[in-house]
Amino acid sequence: MITKKQYKLLSFFLSRAYFLGTGFSLLLSLTKTDTIIAFILGILLGYIFILLFYNLYSKDNKINSVILKVALTLFIIFTLNDSIFTLTTLINSFYLVKTPPLLIALAILLIVYLASRKGLVTIARVGEILFPIGLFIFIFKIIGYTPMIKLDNFEPLFNSSFKSIILGGLITAAYAAFPQILLLNIPDLNLSIKEYSKGYIIGCITLLVSFITVIGVFGFPLASMYRFPEYMILKKLSILNFLEHLENILTLTWVFDVFITCSVCGYIINNIICPKKSINKYFLGFILIFVLFSSITVISKYNVVLFLYKYTYLIILSLGLILILLYMVKKRTINK
Repeated sequence: MITKKQYKLLSFFLSRAYFLGTGFSLLLSLTKTDTIIAFILGILLGYIFILLFYNLYSKDNKINSVILKVALTLFIIFTLNDSIFTLTTLINSFYLVKTPPLLIALAILLIVYLASRKGLVTIARVGEILFPIGLFIFIFKIIGYTPMIKLDNFEPLFNSSFKSIILGGLITAAYAAFPQILLLNIPDLNLSIKEYSKGYIIGCITLLVSFITVIGVFGFPLASMYRFPEYMILKKLSILNFLEHLENILTLTWVFDVFITCSVCGYIINNIICPKKSINKYFLGFILIFVLFSSITVISKYNVVLFLYKYTYLIILSLGLILILLYMVKKRTINK
């Protein structure tokens, strides 16, 4: 059994994982000067979904429905695929340029597999250790960025269409709030709504501050041109004019987010969807192998990359809404 504090930290990491590469650049390219407005709208919309998740939270967390298992597995596969793809792309593009993406993705998934087999308590404890390190890095970055921020870069506001702002809000809600569905399968800790949503809110606040710094330093036109604007801004960071090229260390926060999120996904597959004692105890391995090769296929096919980049949020929203409906049916059945 994990503690309430550990639960909040898992929620924190889950709220941030989708914004590596995909979330940041997609919102900037879509909503441009109104990215911050769209993101704040998305936080509020996501909180409504969090309230819905909270009401679906049940002491009976056994998943017996085949349809529910299939929908949850698909949700996890897309979460794993996006996380592994973006992290592999980042590492291959900026760090290990000559290393085959297959080897990078294989190394990441091997670590995730081993972590998942250790159980949720171990994953939660690792998250508890990584959080203060990530928080220190985050504060360090903000202090370094502050002198470079220009207020003129935030203008003009309300220059995007209403449709784009609403769409940006939906993207934010899908990427920040819907991964919290995974936590519905963790044993009941009798959390209050404040405790249940605290990790999500803190995670969104850190993302909002990151958006503000990226836009404040680059401006909307330049920031929207980058696939990894949150990485490119690190190249400009210099502390006291002698600490430079810090991006190799400061990107660790994204690695933490992806690692914890993928480990939670692996735990749910290994212990909730297919319990260890069942004949399907190797299902996690098959899923991770599938994700490995699908991620590499995605990397090698630009049309597939572009499609997922634009519409992954829609897939996550659709699967999330299906899961919500299935959980509603499950809870109604339990209450009867």
